Amino acid sequence: WFGGSFDSNEQDGVCEPNRMGTLQFNLQNFPSPETEIPKFLTEYGIRFMTIEEPLIDNRLPEHSDLWSRKFVARVNDSEPVTVTRDFRHEGADDHCVWWGRGGLIDWTNPDARQFWHQQKRLNLGVMGITSHWLDLGEPEMYYQDALYYGFPELGKNHHGDIHNVYNLFWAKGVFDGYRNADNQNRLKQALGLHQPPRPFILSRAGTVGSQRYTAMWSGDVAPNMENLRG
Repeated sequence: WFGGSFDSNEQDGVCEPNRMGTLQFNLQNFPSPETEIPKFLTEYGIRFMTIEEPLIDNRLPEHSDLWSRKFVARVNDSEPVTVTRDFRHEGADDHCVWWGRGGLIDWTNPDARQFWHQQKRLNLGVMGITSHWLDLGEPEMYYQDALYYGFPELGKNHHGDIHNVYNLFWAKGVFDGYRNADNQNRLKQALGLHQPPRPFILSRAGTVGSQRYTAMWSGDVAPNMENLRG
């Protein structure tokens, strides 16, 4: 997800395009993952878990693709959200934070969840990576007036309506992706299994019901009252 480096530099104002949100291997640093990953399992008994964030750099083609489908959080129907250090206000398009600049995938949208799983995680699964670490899904960075798919039957699609269930839907998207019959058959064939693999999902955030989909951990959130209130 991170791409191996963070290119924003607060001191000189540089904000180079990075890979935050690709969820694929940098083949220059990790060549031939499709052969190396199974080798680690057979030779050393080592499995891999990949980290995901809800954040995606808005200079990536993935962001353009998601925005064209309205699969990212938005300010309105013609402008996607760009999160900033001040989480209460929308920032300029060229504003950088520690990972670059960009916005949030809309995990409340079932089509977005399915699309991202098919585009990204399934490719990892056929290599043998079926463990997924969901980080910053509170979401830690957000725009308080953002709009989402949300709950259309209830007319609730603002950030305040979905904040506490955002990570639950994210984990559900991973869970549902592995329950898809076509995906199960593809993974069984690729991995030489008689039964479809059971995913392991580790999440930093969640709410009531998250235990249906994910294991929980909460060891690196900021120790302050503002986070506790959230």
